[in-house]
Amino acid sequence: MKRRILSLTVVLSMVLAMIPAFSLTASAAFEGANGGNGTDGSPYEINTLDQLEAFREYINADDDGGSGEYFKLTAPIDMSAKYNAENSTSWTPIGNASNKFQGTFDGGNFTISGLYINNKPFYAGLFGYSQGGTIKNLAVSGNIASGSWAGGIVGDNHSGSSIKNCYYSGTVAG
Repeated sequence: MKRRILSLTVVLSMVLAMIPAFSLTASAAFEGANGGNGTDGSPYEINTLDQLEAFREYINADDDGGSGEYFKLTAPIDMSAKYNAENSTSWTPIGNASNKFQGTFDGGNFTISGLYINNKPFYAGLFGYSQGGTIKNLAVSGNIASGSWAGGIVGDNHSGSSIKNCYYSGTVAG
């Protein structure tokens, strides 16, 4: 009986020790791999699809949606090899109804191409839902087939948000 209690205690301790690692994964993966410290003068830098995906996970898991944080695209990104109709893989947008994007994203006058979203019921775009966020200096191209609140840059650009010097090239059906 004592061995069983000791074994359960050890297993429980190991599981509890891993919980902080899992909860910090999106944040640590994004913040630790990117240049900058998230300020206006030193924004987090994004220059690969992996970093864009980590940024998305960071925002979608962050209850304040990156409020007060700055992010900058530092190179063009082509999403088409991973997100496309051939392998039926759709992009999951940055920001959602639970965790709205609230930071500042500067596209650095670069293009994110190959955006593909199919059958996302709500909030479809590179960004799904922005409230109080700023998205600027960005070009996006791709194809979106969605339900409600669809747009190339942002599906729902809610109150207090702004989109500046951006354009979308492609199709949007919603």
